[in-house]
Amino acid sequence: MAHDRTLVTPTDPGHGDVIDASDSASLAPRRAMPLHDLEHVERELARVYRDARAGRIRSEDGSRFAFMLSTLAKIMETRIVARRLDALERMMEGGDGFA
Repeated sequence: MAHDRTLVTPTDPGHGDVIDASDSASLAPRRAMPLHDLEHVERELARVYRDARAGRIRSEDGSRFAFMLSTLAKIMETRIVARRLDALERMMEGGDGFA
């Protein structure tokens, strides 16, 4: 079964242009979103969701992007927890009343 490679891209509220998604030249590249903290990852995940709901990206692509962004968020969360645990362990070793 062939996938429909047609997307509707909004040009102004309530209107849109139909483009062929198989033609990569017709898809304008988006400016890269910084993903250096959880807030940025959350915003990008919300943008992917909105784009998928609006038909600007295929659902399958949205799922892949969401999976990658979720994985990145988990890595960031783990790093944050590890840093906090290290700080607590240093405090306990220093005798700051944590034991």
